[in-house]
Amino acid sequence: MGSEILERIKENYTDLSLVWLVTGKGTMLLSPPKQKQDIYTSELNEEQHVYFTSKDEVIALLNKQIAKLEATIADKDKIIALLESQARQLGQSAYKRSR
Repeated sequence: MGSEILERIKENYTDLSLVWLVTGKGTMLLSPPKQKQDIYTSELNEEQHVYFTSKDEVIALLNKQIAKLEATIADKDKIIALLESQARQLGQSAYKRSR
């Protein structure tokens, strides 16, 4: 979902938590503020709480993704080394045939 769509949703449903909408964490509806000027403070406090409670989960997930990517890079390095070796062998055999 793009940021423009999220902005339109937030404009029409001001009590809807964007953190809940994107992540499914926390409460769907924000608590109504006591005063009009407290709207953003109330929203920020509730969404910050959800963020801070789920950040460890996000960090763990990102660490797993990093480990997978590092393993993929190691595999690709091995493939590159094998292909370079094969290319050298083919080059040497072509050189021998041309003599």
